[in-house]
Amino acid sequence: MVSCYPGSLRLKECRGEESMELRLRFYTSILYDMVHPLGNQDNETNIGVTEMINHVREIFEIDVPTHEKWLSEAMINKREDVVLKLTVVEAKDLKAMDANGLSDPYCVLSLGYPTKQVPTTTTEVSHPRLQKTKMKKYQSFEISEPFKTKIQWETLNPTWNEQYVLDVNDIGIEELHLYMWDYDEDSSIITGIRQFDKEHRIAGLRNIFRQFRQTVEHGKPMDDFLGKLQIPLRDIPSLGCDRWFRLQKQSLTSAPVTGDIRLQLQLSLKETTHSCERYTVLAKEVFKYNAEQTVIDNNNQLKKRYDGKLDSILSRESDMTLQQFAVRNGINNMSRFIIDMTVVAKMYTRGQIHRSALTEVVQKVKGEITKSMRDGIENPLTSLLSPYVLSVLLNDSTVYIDTVLSELCDCDGPGFFPPSMLNLTRLDEEYSLNITSELLSILHHTDHGKELKEKLSGQIRQQIEADTMTWISERVNHQTMAKKTLLKPSEMTEVLERSRETIDLLVSMLDMAPKYEVLCQRFDLSYSAVIGQTIDNAVSKVIQDFLPKLHQYQLHYQEYGVNILHSSKQSLVVYFAVKKLVQVLEKVYTERDKPLQLYEYSTWFQNTVIFWLQTFKDECDNRVLKALEMDPKTTVMDSSVNFSTSSVDVLCCFSQIIKEWNDIDYGIMECCLIGVTKVTEIICDGARLYTDNIQTHLQREIFHNNNGTQSFAIKDKICISLNNIERVRQYLHTLPELLQWQFIINKIAAQTGDSGSNKDQIYKSLQRHIKIANSDIQQRIKILVGNVADKLSLQMEKSMACLLEKAGDMNVDPLMEYLDINLESLYKQLMESLYDRVVAELWNSILKTIIGKMKSGAMPEYYKHLDEHLSTLESYFGEENLGLPDAEVKQYHYHNIKNCITLNSLTSLDLIGRYYENMATNVHTPMVGYGQIFIKMGCAKQPNGNVTLSVKVVKANELRLDKCDVCSPYVVISLCPESTFPGSKAIRTEVKSKNNNPLFNEVFKFQDVSANTLTDKGGVLSITVFNQKLLSDQTIGEIFMPMSCATEIPSVRTVEVCPCITFSLKRQVDDQECYQILKQRSKWDKIAKTFIGKRQVYIM
Repeated sequence: MVSCYPGSLRLKECRGEESMELRLRFYTSILYDMVHPLGNQDNETNIGVTEMINHVREIFEIDVPTHEKWLSEAMINKREDVVLKLTVVEAKDLKAMDANGLSDPYCVLSLGYPTKQVPTTTTEVSHPRLQKTKMKKYQSFEISEPFKTKIQWETLNPTWNEQYVLDVNDIGIEELHLYMWDYDEDSSIITGIRQFDKEHRIAGLRNIFRQFRQTVEHGKPMDDFLGKLQIPLRDIPSLGCDRWFRLQKQSLTSAPVTGDIRLQLQLSLKETTHSCERYTVLAKEVFKYNAEQTVIDNNNQLKKRYDGKLDSILSRESDMTLQQFAVRNGINNMSRFIIDMTVVAKMYTRGQIHRSALTEVVQKVKGEITKSMRDGIENPLTSLLSPYVLSVLLNDSTVYIDTVLSELCDCDGPGFFPPSMLNLTRLDEEYSLNITSELLSILHHTDHGKELKEKLSGQIRQQIEADTMTWISERVNHQTMAKKTLLKPSEMTEVLERSRETIDLLVSMLDMAPKYEVLCQRFDLSYSAVIGQTIDNAVSKVIQDFLPKLHQYQLHYQEYGVNILHSSKQSLVVYFAVKKLVQVLEKVYTERDKPLQLYEYSTWFQNTVIFWLQTFKDECDNRVLKALEMDPKTTVMDSSVNFSTSSVDVLCCFSQIIKEWNDIDYGIMECCLIGVTKVTEIICDGARLYTDNIQTHLQREIFHNNNGTQSFAIKDKICISLNNIERVRQYLHTLPELLQWQFIINKIAAQTGDSGSNKDQIYKSLQRHIKIANSDIQQRIKILVGNVADKLSLQMEKSMACLLEKAGDMNVDPLMEYLDINLESLYKQLMESLYDRVVAELWNSILKTIIGKMKSGAMPEYYKHLDEHLSTLESYFGEENLGLPDAEVKQYHYHNIKNCITLNSLTSLDLIGRYYENMATNVHTPMVGYGQIFIKMGCAKQPNGNVTLSVKVVKANELRLDKCDVCSPYVVISLCPESTFPGSKAIRTEVKSKNNNPLFNEVFKFQDVSANTLTDKGGVLSITVFNQKLLSDQTIGEIFMPMSCATEIPSVRTVEVCPCITFSLKRQVDDQECYQILKQRSKWDKIAKTFIGKRQVYIM
């Protein structure tokens, strides 16, 4: 019989112009497979045999007569080389046979068929795709070589995954017999099997299998029986099956069994050397035919040329053709799908088939690999593929990868940078990278696959780097800059703007980097890492190239503010863009083995910082002056506290400067400290500039224009301006926190190891700027507040004048009314801290006015009424009303007024007594010496309760008079005042002629002196030293001794027992308050007039 399987057919012979004879013989073999199926073909597909045969004829383009001829030959020929491929996968829910509640299951299986037939009872095999066939028992049964699985110890759900190939003699009558046993060491079938020697092993095994059958059918004791299966081969589906079978009991009367077993069954021809090669030829023809029959519609979907859309590149007939050929020829699914993939890959690279076809077959291969690995096959490629298939896979994959590499090197294709969804889609469409990665994932278990992946990965990395560098170079284009020593302003502007735009675009593009990660990670690449490193290198070079040019430019134009302003602004924007880029790179480019070069960007901009700070200064001053222009059109910004837009603009300016400096976040701490100091100074200067201009404007427009002739009222302009200044001043105290002084100082201290004292010194140095600025602004506020108070005081002078002129006839109501109106306006409009200052200044002005306008020498009643008015004003301004603290109410001027009122309210006699009291208590040494006098004074009690006052004038020393070298002194002693000592007369000593150090030693007594005078403050002993002259005596000096200085003398003793007291002689002046008041009263008061007349002799 002539074989219809041409053994000499090779893949290379079927390429190109293959001979018609070989093609027809191969075609006949395909027809043979269809007309002689292996196994049961019913209900597997809705495609009939005739339809399948006609489909194959269309694939091979065979005319009808030739087809009929070879179909007849295929129906006559018959092959016998059939095998059953069986995999015992697993079992579940088995019956427990051992004492531990488990079993030790194993299976014995073989093929068998009867030799002598007797009709008996029938059994049924339960299988959804196996026909329910009545099976007859045979008295004689021929079996093939049996096989045994491994024992699975102590389990009711064993897993074997053991594969067997059983030779089939006659599919029509042979059956698969499988018996499952629980292993028992005492009487095991396994033990019997092991006892056979090699020579008799086959025969012995057959006898043992017969014994199995006898045990099952007649109940002979062996290992515990778990169940059996009998499956006719003719009922196995021609495409194979993978299913669970219910285990059967020994017989109808035996004990029931439990459990199911999973088997994979497939009938096929014995594998030949060229099965896979022949399948390759068929696959080429099938895929070529289907590719020619399909087109792509507008939705990028496969569509049959004449009949609508397809779910697959292959029609059902074509897929069934390949599947039946593979199954019949023992080609496993892994080999089949691999061959399909290589065929489609070649067609795809030649443009003969759509990409979706390649995607489909690649996914089938991956699915089969996953399934195989799930079934316990560690390396499916090497385990399941024949050398031919593995060789085809590696060779054709290499060709495909080389094609992809050549396309990647083609500059006309889409680039990997800049990243975008459109580019990502184009990359996949142009280079089929997703499919390529899937192919590489299939090959990753082979060394060659790893080499291909590394090769492709390296090329993709180079392409990403090249595309990124090209894009940045084209955007920046610094070639012009590199050729010039000094750039023009327009060129510098262009360079900075282009650099900024490029960096900003890079930042935005890095957001798209994660979209590319999925694609690149399939090639063991991190897209973010590659572009991150490339961007880091490229941008670092760009920045370091143009910054020296920028520094040279700024030095050249440093006298031109506009040039510096523009370049500084633009360079600062570039700095912020670089900083943002570094932050994004840190997040995106995480898989780096070394720090970014861009981490050093702070040091690169070091020369530019000083120009940034100068720009801050200029911008601050300009914005402050511009904000001041808004004040004539004052706008109330807050209903509770009035301030204008100018203060808002100024504070916004300060905040913007601080924000920009903090955003700079300069990394070099020493430079950062200098910058913080400069920013602090800039803001303090800006606050002073703002305050000075407001002060100048107010004094020129409001205070100086009002000369006092017009009524002055509190205006919104004044309050708002003061509020503006105060808000700006208060902002200065937030600078340490806003500029992070303490953090910077601590950082520097940590780097340098400085002590705490040095940290305090740095902080105090920074604080000094704020203290000076705050002091200056406070002084200006004080001046303005004083101006307000002065202007209000001028308006109050009329009321004050009347009040002070006629204190008894007038009251303070008009004054209080005026104060109420103006202070209410101030309270509503001024900030609290400013309002308190205005109230304090106004109170101070009122006190000054009282001091200036208060009458002197008036009647005591006038001062008593004035004291009442002062108390009313004191209560009005005090804590319970206007809230002025008691310390500020009772200040220096207040005490002066109060003292003056108190003294003026006294009678003249009381004033005289107060005068002598003051004179007696004033014991300080005079500036000019007129000599000393030594006195003893004592008192002795009299029976009537009075005392006798004894005074001894001991001596005098160093007496002198102006223009007189020698004097003739005598001493006059008297008790003062006369109102306290009525009837008392003055006593005098002898004259000591021409003696500047006279010795008197004279004792004088004053009888019946009231004892109360010794404790009263008003009583004094007056001692005056005169120089006797021819015409009129001259006063050398005098002293006043308090009566309390008198020492009590026992009745039996004299004044000699009293201590001697030394006094420096003084000459009195008329600056004593009591004396001045009495002098002023002397115009209308006789007592005062008499006193002044007597005292004038002693006044210098």
